Amino acid sequence: MKLPLLDLYLFLFCAAFFLSANAQVPSFHHAVKGDKKPWTDKPFYNNPDNFQFAIVSDRTGGHRDGIFGKAVEKINQLYPEFVMSVGDLIEGYSKDNNLLNEQWSEFNDILDPLSFRFFYVAGNHDYSNSVMGDQWKERYGHHFYHFIYKEVLFLILNTNDGDGVLLGDEQIAYMKKTIAENKDVRWTMLFMHHPLWAYKEFNGFDQIENALEGRKYTAFAGHTHRYLYQVKNDQNHYVLATTGGGSQLRGSKFGEFDHVGWVTMTDDGPKLVNLSLSGIIGHDASTLETHEMARALLRNADFNPLIMEKGENRKVVLTLNNPSDSSMHFKAQLFHHHHLSPDVSKFDKTIAPNTKEQLVIITSPNQLGSNPSKWDPLELEWALGYPTEGVLEPEFFLSGRETIALDINAGMAALTQEDIFLDTHKVGVTAPYQDMEAKFTTDGSSPSENSQTMKESIT
Repeated sequence: MKLPLLDLYLFLFCAAFFLSANAQVPSFHHAVKGDKKPWTDKPFYNNPDNFQFAIVSDRTGGHRDGIFGKAVEKINQLYPEFVMSVGDLIEGYSKDNNLLNEQWSEFNDILDPLSFRFFYVAGNHDYSNSVMGDQWKERYGHHFYHFIYKEVLFLILNTNDGDGVLLGDEQIAYMKKTIAENKDVRWTMLFMHHPLWAYKEFNGFDQIENALEGRKYTAFAGHTHRYLYQVKNDQNHYVLATTGGGSQLRGSKFGEFDHVGWVTMTDDGPKLVNLSLSGIIGHDASTLETHEMARALLRNADFNPLIMEKGENRKVVLTLNNPSDSSMHFKAQLFHHHHLSPDVSKFDKTIAPNTKEQLVIITSPNQLGSNPSKWDPLELEWALGYPTEGVLEPEFFLSGRETIALDINAGMAALTQEDIFLDTHKVGVTAPYQDMEAKFTTDGSSPSENSQTMKESIT
């Protein structure tokens, strides 16, 4: 059967289109012959539906000059498809338009070398009063919004939309409507400044969480300057650390580091790693468990020795508290230990989980002399952390040198209730030490060893 010429052209065109649409033209070429190949048989990772983007965290709240600019330089070398933020871009907290203009100009000058699209998110330093709000709207239009990229829904919230850390009714309605109108997206990502999911008080975020029920999403926030990864509602939630904001930078286990979040959107959802200036930090660097462990280390590292006196003797009491479920280890070396009796110049102690350990050092008055004001202080060189196979982990311990003056402490105990009252009142005393007795008087005289002993409280 002969086809008309026009039909023949259409047939050939459709056949050519079908072949071009289905032909697998390889991007990978090689000249290696034979069955053996000097590479693995894993496929190339080149799914066109997947993408990568970067996230910058808090720049301000005690910002450190130059850090955010370095992050911009690093991001330009990574070639993300775009860059997200979680707010606190300027110092703000002002109603002076000239000052705010100066700060926004400074930030945008730092941002200007960035080669990729940047999405602004409002933090409390950016949007905390009506003047700052007007500035934001004049510069960037919307303070909450959404967009869709490769079938992923991005929700950008303003957690300062109201009196305090709140979501206004208009914003909540907007987010609920947007979620309802985009049911078929493959994932939803939320970006906000305050981690509203961690706040117990009502703030409107529960309504957005309810609207997200049954779908896959990931939430990102900042504000605390301490990294925290946790799972809530079976979904990943991330509080990012800093990109130049105020931080003591004590390391990833403490959640304190400057970083850029790097997210790869895959068929299984977004995968996050944290890129620091010195390397890559995993997305679970600081979890709820290690967060509490780090907090215990930090509290103990703030040494608050108790100095006690009885006759010519002085006693130094150090208390180490381990409220975590992991064993904590303390190693220390005392200098000027010729002042001590007996010689306890070295400590090597394991503090069991959920226990306290008290270390006692007794001074030797024969060597100290008769004038306490001239006594040399003790120098304590110490390390405190969580051991792995008997060795302190390099990234999860603290160390330092503490000077302990031998002056008698004052005010180490505290009243448990108010000290001003109109009628009768029960008063107790607390102190951060074990096996302590509190002596008291009610006639204005100074307590002595023979004074009454407080049991639980007095009226």
